[in-house]
Amino acid sequence: MKTRKAPACLSLILSLAVLLVSCAPANSDPLAYQDRAAHVSGTLSTDTGTFSLELTLPRAESAPRRDCVITLTAPETVRGITVRIAGGSVTLTSGEATLPLSSAAAARWLRFLALFSVEGEVSSGDADQDSGTVTVGIGTSPERVFVSFASGAATPSQIKTEDGALSFAVSEYTFTDQTTEGTDSIVN
Repeated sequence: MKTRKAPACLSLILSLAVLLVSCAPANSDPLAYQDRAAHVSGTLSTDTGTFSLELTLPRAESAPRRDCVITLTAPETVRGITVRIAGGSVTLTSGEATLPLSSAAAARWLRFLALFSVEGEVSSGDADQDSGTVTVGIGTSPERVFVSFASGAATPSQIKTEDGALSFAVSEYTFTDQTTEGTDSIVN
């Protein structure tokens, strides 16, 4: 009787193992994508609203990442506004005018940029078998950041803070520092 159950049990265990492995991010380090220069587009949700934007990230020469250019694309009232972060200094450009942001406004944009230079150890992981998404928690509560990957993807489909104050749904993640021939583009 026990010999009949053993193959069925072994088959079930192997099936679950294959499912979990197939949902894991392509890189052994889920944050390896952060070091490369990239152009990213997506939707940022905050307590002040939802914004579509494009983000240009230079190669990360040091941690945490300190530079980027963010161009707001929607809603219409903010379309074309550019936020530039260089060495911790944050400016906003609209048309011909460029202004430094207040320390409170700058802190919000710096916190958003921090989603692209997450530091710390993987503290949790969850695989959603229905959607094929793997989510890893980086760091410790309450500062933990959750990074979600579509099955087998090396770039995130969503990055969000544990407190829910920032959530960025990635629609496209394109590496701009080519390491191989062709394009390295991920569309989520």
